[in-house]
Amino acid sequence: MPDLEQPIDGDRTLLTVNDTVAEKIGLSQGTFATPQAFAEARGYEIIAELEPTAGDRIVAFLSGFTARGILSTVFLLSLYIAFQTPGTGVPETVAASSLFLLLGVPFLTGYAQWYEILAVILGVGLILVELFVIPGFGVAGITGLCLMLAGLLMTFVPDIRIPVPGTGEDGTTPSYSFDIDWAGLRYGLATLVASMVVSLGLWWWLSRFLPSVPYANKLILNDVAGRPNEATASGGSSARASTPDPILPLGTVGETVSDLYPGGQARLNDQVFDVISDRGFVEKGDRVVVREVHGNRIVVRKV
Repeated sequence: MPDLEQPIDGDRTLLTVNDTVAEKIGLSQGTFATPQAFAEARGYEIIAELEPTAGDRIVAFLSGFTARGILSTVFLLSLYIAFQTPGTGVPETVAASSLFLLLGVPFLTGYAQWYEILAVILGVGLILVELFVIPGFGVAGITGLCLMLAGLLMTFVPDIRIPVPGTGEDGTTPSYSFDIDWAGLRYGLATLVASMVVSLGLWWWLSRFLPSVPYANKLILNDVAGRPNEATASGGSSARASTPDPILPLGTVGETVSDLYPGGQARLNDQVFDVISDRGFVEKGDRVVVREVHGNRIVVRKV
């Protein structure tokens, strides 16, 4: 065949040809533009056409790396916000919904196995225990973070099972060897790293500018965070004074009057303020120092 490049494939590659080459070398008996044309040429009758449903298209879209990257970003960003300002329920709901899609769609398509889903759920649980039960950030938090990221990463990699030759021929269960889809692993790792970077950048941006955005600032501890709690300070009415907020210099040392989860109350300069800990849980009675003041938002850290 003088019009074909010789050799057609190399001695170390699989034979890969298009429809034209396949027809010329005898692998194909013809090319047809539509199923109807093929049926007419062969004398067949088309009794049904199977088209993807709307659900199939949605699952296919959510299985793509772009959609999963967006979902990973939304999930991580929601986790950051939920840990920083718990109690509103909005970031927790968004995080749970995005995690459901991140794990549910790969499970339906065969990419995620039950043990990978269990690793992610267990990892999130350990992080919650570390933040809200065990002060500080130690073994449970690091283990939970590793489990969560590893589980999410493995949902990008299909479970490839290769039957072992010679097994299962006598009616017994065949044996399988497992292989790793390195391309899927690379894409998954790149997607997760990009999602972490983007979510951290968005979280930094939101922490700086969200308190000044109307309506959106209601999602965080903004209208109370830098204001002295008059009810706690005086033991009387719950109404707050209309006087301007006092200025708290950075480095002011005080004492918590409630547990910080990470939000709570602390006594600073003989007044009780609603504050946020930048290091997670802080017990009642611990000494804290003012690290940041952004408008009405006071960020403290355990001394």
